[in-house]
Amino acid sequence: MNTATMIKQSMDVGKAAVQYVNPGQTPVYVFDQPLFTLAKLLQWNFPDQYGEKNLVVMFGGLHIEMCAYKVVGEWLDNSGWVQALENAEIASEGTADSFIKAGNMTKSRHAHQVTAAALHILQKKAYEEAINQEETTLEFDEWVSKMCQEQPQFLFWNRTLELEMSILQFLKSIREAKFDDYVHS
Repeated sequence: MNTATMIKQSMDVGKAAVQYVNPGQTPVYVFDQPLFTLAKLLQWNFPDQYGEKNLVVMFGGLHIEMCAYKVVGEWLDNSGWVQALENAEIASEGTADSFIKAGNMTKSRHAHQVTAAALHILQKKAYEEAINQEETTLEFDEWVSKMCQEQPQFLFWNRTLELEMSILQFLKSIREAKFDDYVHS
């Protein structure tokens, strides 16, 4: 099923099935990257029959995850993240560098999970130190906001944590089949 003709046929059959079961519902098709490209070409070349008003074509979960890791990789490139993973003995330099491009999904996912956990732990420790040294009386979220305004490096790593958590929430929504969480993430 790797030709435009086969994609067209599968979309025709899928559209007929959806209309039979749920008249008026817009069909949603999920493809991996090469098939997604063919489906989008069909949408653009035949807008009356396959246009975005008639059906939705989207990437599958794995490809969305890969793209998300590539975005975070671009964000983290030249930030010292690769060296931090190497120094923590999580990965060799070459392997850690491959996480920037999300070369191996399982290893990349693990590295990003470790990164999110480490950043969260470091934030909590810094907050506890600030409380213990009586540097702040703010609640955690207020303190994070204040630190983001005062410290550019804190802001960078806080945004990194937010990106990592968005990806993890996306993965959780897929694994638990929670559509509202999927849309939110």
